[in-house]
Amino acid sequence: MKSHPRKKAKWEKEKHEDGVKWRQLEHKGPYFAPPYEPLPDGVRFFYEGRPVRLSVAAEEVATFYGRMLDHEYTTKEVFRKNFFNDWRKEMAVEEREVIKSLDKCDFTEIHRYFVDKAAARKVLSREEKQKLKE
Repeated sequence: MKSHPRKKAKWEKEKHEDGVKWRQLEHKGPYFAPPYEPLPDGVRFFYEGRPVRLSVAAEEVATFYGRMLDHEYTTKEVFRKNFFNDWRKEMAVEEREVIKSLDKCDFTEIHRYFVDKAAARKVLSREEKQKLKE
């Protein structure tokens, strides 16, 4: 059985005698995330079964967790504890007085909103997806 030599990648081909691995770095600049867009009015967060209106900063962090509900991280106690501690730092004083336990939080509507949004994006044509990126 004959083995074929593996084709080397560009960075593997360039060898310099002085031990330098590369001589040029191309950087296209930092990427800044777009500003946060608040959730639509119909998408609510619940605490102890009651809807709670969150400040923009607290809502933004809540959406991070809501998007991850189907990920195994949200079942890990260390992740949950760290998330809740960090989230409380972004909450307004009034929110901290109400929201005292992650176990009593319900992110279901937030999660469903992002699942539906992703599903809607999947059915778009390549051209429509490109327009959304612009």
